[in-house]
Amino acid sequence: MQKAGITVVRVGESTWSTWEPRDGDFQFAWMQRVLDRMQQAGIKVILGTPTHSIPTWLYKEHPEILVTHGEASAPPLSDSYMPSYAGASPPGAYGVRQNYDFLNPEFRRHAERVIREIVGHFKDHPAVIGFQIDNETFPTGILTKYTQAAFLERLKQKFNTPEAMNPGLLGTAGQCLWRNLLRGAGARSELAVEEIADRGRDLHCVCFERKMAGVVEMQLRSRVVALKSLGSRR
Repeated sequence: MQKAGITVVRVGESTWSTWEPRDGDFQFAWMQRVLDRMQQAGIKVILGTPTHSIPTWLYKEHPEILVTHGEASAPPLSDSYMPSYAGASPPGAYGVRQNYDFLNPEFRRHAERVIREIVGHFKDHPAVIGFQIDNETFPTGILTKYTQAAFLERLKQKFNTPEAMNPGLLGTAGQCLWRNLLRGAGARSELAVEEIADRGRDLHCVCFERKMAGVVEMQLRSRVVALKSLGSRR
């Protein structure tokens, strides 16, 4: 890497099962060796957080964390240079990256714990110049009991009553599409994400997508807060 002129590397991302092979058993020696060698070589390091892929033990303890990719196997490769993936459908199968409910309390608790352990251990290492708070983070678009509750709360805050949503649920000609109109305090609270997608770009769909994007933003902001609380200036 020195001969190639590399001066900064990123390491440690998507390696949760290496950092924490068992619940509460944190392993740092392997990364210590890496960081020490980088420091000796004059190469600086951005240390990644590992929660993009959850470890097997967490899946076994809390399988409800998974949200999508329910098919057992991916389709055959049609192009040897392009991967194929299992179809996306609830409730989820283990092995796919970022296959978790951002709002699941067990995921959030374990993810924050491992991040705090890593940052607390390495924040003062001279090779470390920064932390990657997540990797390729994006909304799953899958409705769970936690995202459903958060979405309904978002609608209550924005519209106050179901009836207030109705103008945005009408078509361009003022027509009622797919029985969209809502009435009453508990009206259509069970609305599924598949139904939302079927309706195209109506108000309900836009609000759902914005809420899911807000969930991702909340996760990233919470990790920044955790880093700062540990005294990290990087």
